[in-house]
Amino acid sequence: MGDDDSPRLKRLLGRLRWSPASPPSDMPRPPVAFIHIPKTAGTTFHTILRKQYGQSSIAAVRAFTPDELEAQMQSLGVADRADPDVEAVSGHMIFGAHRYLDGPLQYLTFVREPVSRVISDYYYVRRTPDHDFYDPVVTENYSLADYVVSGITIYTNNVQTRMISGIGRDVDFGDCTSDMLDRALHNLDEHFAGIGLTERFDESVTLMQRKLGWSLPMYKTRNRTKKRPGRAEIPDATRTLIREHNALDLKLYQYAKERFHRERSKQEEDAFERDLRRLHLVNRIYSPSVKLYISLRKAVNRLLGRDSW
Repeated sequence: MGDDDSPRLKRLLGRLRWSPASPPSDMPRPPVAFIHIPKTAGTTFHTILRKQYGQSSIAAVRAFTPDELEAQMQSLGVADRADPDVEAVSGHMIFGAHRYLDGPLQYLTFVREPVSRVISDYYYVRRTPDHDFYDPVVTENYSLADYVVSGITIYTNNVQTRMISGIGRDVDFGDCTSDMLDRALHNLDEHFAGIGLTERFDESVTLMQRKLGWSLPMYKTRNRTKKRPGRAEIPDATRTLIREHNALDLKLYQYAKERFHRERSKQEEDAFERDLRRLHLVNRIYSPSVKLYISLRKAVNRLLGRDSW
């Protein structure tokens, strides 16, 4: 587990992985690019990608401007398929990876209700000492409202629109335009095979599984922000401030929700519910098994005085 499943758990769960709604796993498939928008369950989803494509077949990319994306794609040997073993590109990156590949590329992403996403991001920063923005936020004791208007990060200013439009940080904080939203919506329509909703994670994953011919996805929830107040506990004025700074993301999220509901409604209900139940069943077994395995591994490492095995 961790990056690899234990052989015993693989045998236990293997019989549940096949889905009759999906094409055979040996069929040729184009590579995918997962745009991981911060605090949208992307870390959890990346573990699913690892199991579908294999860690060695995934190129990790972090790029928030077109120039950064080009440099990353070139340095990783992904551009022009210099590395034919790469089946997926994944990370905090803006749209545009297909421009550096000689062939088709299917984009995937998850989006989240913008107010909840920003609240989660703020409390994640506060509990993560190695985060880029931990020092100003904690040292200067930023409130959530302070963080939203600070301008220290685009994460509080239409980051979902920025990343899906492919513009990213090339537009300054507070300067997003409706043209960026139009570009993002066009990209969703023309290039994205899967657009998941964080709030409907399992259904979103099941839709992607059926569309892309994946084996049954298994995952343990990762990187969830803990010990944060509920949305209802956030002052109205602060929530209004978040909405004002993420007006484009609110529209993009609504558009993505409508697409999700359209795609969900097209599924044959009994077959889809069967796949969804199978997903729930296998992860009720898999997730606690991973948690136990990781706890035991950490305990052994502490006893032996080592960082990992």
